Amino acid sequence: MLTSVMEDYLKAIYELQEANHELVSPSEIASRLSVKPPTVTTMTKKRAEREL
Repeated sequence: MLTSVMEDYLKAIYELQEANHELVSPSEIASRLSVKPPTVTTMTKKRAEREL
């Protein structure tokens, strides 16, 4: 099950990819969500564990 925070990350990734038509870096996601890049890395690992 997705948490609201995970939904925010997925939405940010989707929107950034749509705008740039390329891979999105952790720093771009961090900037979009007003968090630090290590926080993005942690969430990415959690998403991978849940196969999202």
